[in-house]
Amino acid sequence: MTESGKCKENDNKCATDTYCPTLDADIVACKPCADNTIITGYGCNCKQNVSTKNCQQCKDGKCSVCIAKYFLDSVEKCTICNSNCESCEGQENECTACKTGFIVEPTSKTCVKSCVNHKDCNSKHLGYCDFSVKHCKPCQEDCAFCTSATFCLECEGDKAKPVTTIDGRCIAKCADIADGQFCQDGTSTPCSTSSTSQCKCGRMTRCATCNDNKTQCATCLAGYTTNDLGNCTDCAYGYEPVAGICLPLSSSGEGSNFSGGAVAGIVVAVLIVVGVVGGGLAYYFVKKAKK
Repeated sequence: MTESGKCKENDNKCATDTYCPTLDADIVACKPCADNTIITGYGCNCKQNVSTKNCQQCKDGKCSVCIAKYFLDSVEKCTICNSNCESCEGQENECTACKTGFIVEPTSKTCVKSCVNHKDCNSKHLGYCDFSVKHCKPCQEDCAFCTSATFCLECEGDKAKPVTTIDGRCIAKCADIADGQFCQDGTSTPCSTSSTSQCKCGRMTRCATCNDNKTQCATCLAGYTTNDLGNCTDCAYGYEPVAGICLPLSSSGEGSNFSGGAVAGIVVAVLIVVGVVGGGLAYYFVKKAKK
């Protein structure tokens, strides 16, 4: 028989405010609950010779504080918190602290994925990163990837396979669309540099405009650039691939609304500047050589 102040499996002879640190058959000395060394499955004795599972501290013969990741429920039992909670109170999903990588959402008091950029959320299909509170929030209905509650990057859903517009909206797919056309508010419209959604260019994707025979992309939607086959699958400078789409590298942007034509215009402008500078330098060196 175990003597007072000692314990073993199913034989607790620990005094009040001490606990049995073993679940084995070997007899060991009881330890003070105040040591804060109690782990899951063990518990402080709120009454002599009787442990309260997962209890850290007792008061007036009852558990008053549970060990980490547990809370005291309405029947004064230590119940485990939700999986992402480091600590909670009142209910298992009312978190007061979260595991690494999560943050307490003030309204619901649940632990949600923390983030510093959209990739943290998009790569896990958790929506977008709200930089004001630094946690992921869901995208709008029919949107698979987004950079804000109102700016969708990639639409999805059963509603006639929605089309993604350059201003982040999800609109119904056009019934019949030919190469060289894009869908504008349900109507097939000829593509141009001001197209508001993807231009159909054969089997190519994310085109803003087509080449002359309408089989390849001439320019791409914002965030994309053409590959060797004339398809807009590569990410443009300042973007990175995440789950098959290109997201802005910036951790604070709310999503670009540049059209493919606008991006093309920027590229053309840069090329013109480079050409002018290059031409000027060539003229300078030719004149210098003649002197």
